[in-house]
Amino acid sequence: MKVVRDRRDARWLPGRFNFALFRLLAYARLRAASPRRACGTILIVDRYQSAFETYTVAACVLIVFAAFGTSLFEASMSMPAACILGALFAILLAQLLAVILGAVVIPILRMVIRIPDALIVTINGAVHMALVTTAAALLAVSDSRLRYGGAAFLLLIAANALAAIVNLFLRDSFLAAERRFGVEA
Repeated sequence: MKVVRDRRDARWLPGRFNFALFRLLAYARLRAASPRRACGTILIVDRYQSAFETYTVAACVLIVFAAFGTSLFEASMSMPAACILGALFAILLAQLLAVILGAVVIPILRMVIRIPDALIVTINGAVHMALVTTAAALLAVSDSRLRYGGAAFLLLIAANALAAIVNLFLRDSFLAAERRFGVEA
């Protein structure tokens, strides 16, 4: 386990973020941050450590699912009623996806092929992201008033892909930053 002690500015290490866009923003913030000692602080350098990143991505996914659900209902009812049903649709869909993947799809895949436990998180994430991207694309090409929400989500995905390319060129800089904090790969 990679750990940094007594350094408050280590919270901006790119290795503590999962998505490329957040990793790039954290690196920019790290370069602008001044070294700050904080005795007794222990930070784990793991890509799932950013609560802000996790909740932001989860909120974006729920908003896209809610907008997609609302666009399905808006043709047959008033917009406020469609928004309420769209929000309920998003919450139900997110929960059902987790249950169906965990209770049905992954056990079937494990019977057919041998899947390492570490890969299950990746499979879950890929399936969820594929479904939300599909919902955003369908929303973006629809006639709904909410189509711009789908387009905005697709732009965020494109920005993340571009950030991933930039991160490839900055990989050595990311590792050097971690070494400056005493983190060894």
